[in-house]
Amino acid sequence: MLERGAQERGGLPAAASAQALRSALVSSRNADVAGGVALALGMLQDVEAVPTLLLLLTESGSPVVRGYAGLALGMIGAPQALKPLRAALPGTAAFPGSLQRVAMGLSLLGDSQAGSVLAAMLIESSSPEVDAAVAAALGWVKDPRPLPALVEHLREEESDVARAWVSVALGRIVDTARRPWNAELMISANYDQSPDTLRDVQNGKGVLDYP
Repeated sequence: MLERGAQERGGLPAAASAQALRSALVSSRNADVAGGVALALGMLQDVEAVPTLLLLLTESGSPVVRGYAGLALGMIGAPQALKPLRAALPGTAAFPGSLQRVAMGLSLLGDSQAGSVLAAMLIESSSPEVDAAVAAALGWVKDPRPLPALVEHLREEESDVARAWVSVALGRIVDTARRPWNAELMISANYDQSPDTLRDVQNGKGVLDYP
């Protein structure tokens, strides 16, 4: 965070910090730690980390690591990550958090082709958890081309829960705001002491849990 602050003030991140993070990413055997380090490298926009992040995106056995590697590549702005991210997207269907992060990476790289893939995943899904993740991901990509297919699916779908998530997806795609409606509530939130109404880890019913 301090290095990112220096960057925002017109300076450069310390080379030693970036090197330490790259070393930590290679040596880490804990998926959560590796994900956090990948995110830190994304915040620093460390171009030298791109080869390692691409390797983790395509070969890591952890969906958590793959998701954060994809997000970090988008934050860095690595154009060579477009094709690998597109290829990784279908494989994240069973991992909602990773799916959102890969989609955000594609969005940060300006990709719009992911919209059709995500819409197909939403139409074919039978899992509310996956529906929620895909709906949120469509909101990041904001590709309008799947709108007719989603509207038709909304008319034909019999499940109220599935219809609800398709409606969320439609709303997120056409929303003119670049960030989700609850993004402002995330700023400076004390996640260690937050009430369930803000973030409900067990049931996912906090205001920050909704896409």
